[in-house]
Amino acid sequence: MTKCFRWVLVLSLTTSAAIAQSPSDSSALARELFAHGRTLMDAGDYTGACAKFAESQRLDPGGGTLLNLALCNEKQGKTATAWALFNQAIVLARKDGRSDRELFAREHVDALAPNLSRLVIVVPSGVRVPGLTLQLNGVEIGAAAWGTALPVDPGRQEISLTAPGKLPRKFTTEVAGEGARVEMKVERLTDAPRPPPKRRNQFEDRRTTATPDGRTLWPYWTATGVFGVAAGVLTVKAYRSHTDAQDERDRFGVTQGEYDSAREKAQKDALFADIAWGVTAASAGVALWVTLSDPKPDTRENVRVGAGLGGLRVDGRF
Repeated sequence: MTKCFRWVLVLSLTTSAAIAQSPSDSSALARELFAHGRTLMDAGDYTGACAKFAESQRLDPGGGTLLNLALCNEKQGKTATAWALFNQAIVLARKDGRSDRELFAREHVDALAPNLSRLVIVVPSGVRVPGLTLQLNGVEIGAAAWGTALPVDPGRQEISLTAPGKLPRKFTTEVAGEGARVEMKVERLTDAPRPPPKRRNQFEDRRTTATPDGRTLWPYWTATGVFGVAAGVLTVKAYRSHTDAQDERDRFGVTQGEYDSAREKAQKDALFADIAWGVTAASAGVALWVTLSDPKPDTRENVRVGAGLGGLRVDGRF
């Protein structure tokens, strides 16, 4: 039985088997695509035929369609693709008990093997960072295959590398002619730039408990609160002293000295209350300034607020 006759036999048996299948939307479309692919391949349109066979195989996988797809790729000069498809067809033919298809596929595998173009991808140890992913023509190649002579279709080959925290990179090389062997050494990936820190708007930044340079804000506002409470207590005390002085003045039998003493105490308490409110206002002003200010990193220093003799004391450089 000649090779040509066996090919015709395989194709005819494939067509008969496809027609005998139970009808369904996918299988009916697959049969139409298969028939169209046969017509295109007979006319020499291998690109169109391969597309039809591939879609037919996706919709309704079958050993005969797989053989036609492999043969079509071989006609296109895609020797590595055809070689891989013929090997798949051998496995499927054994499973289906089709020795005729297995013999046909094996003859083509043996004929293609010596003339396969091969690409060796060399990945130096310095390039092998954690999470490195390598793809050859869009297909991921595991680390176990790096440095191995991989069968490829003749023509342009594209290698892409990606890794976490690194900029992706692509390399291209040309593998021309049957039986060619090309070695491609990939280079180290460069670090990806760090994204700028996300800044919220100024209003949101100032609502936080720390300034952009890490200064905490709670001491300033706590001091303001403490001063405010003290000022409130002193105000109440001054009011009571003033009321007591009024009572002393209106009390029957009070001496002028007793009245003057009560009035002096009320005035002193009122003075302390005024000072406390002044300190509170100044403390609030400093806290507000620290919250809203955004000094340069080399001039940012903590501002300390405290009470001292003579009123508010502010230490630090602005």
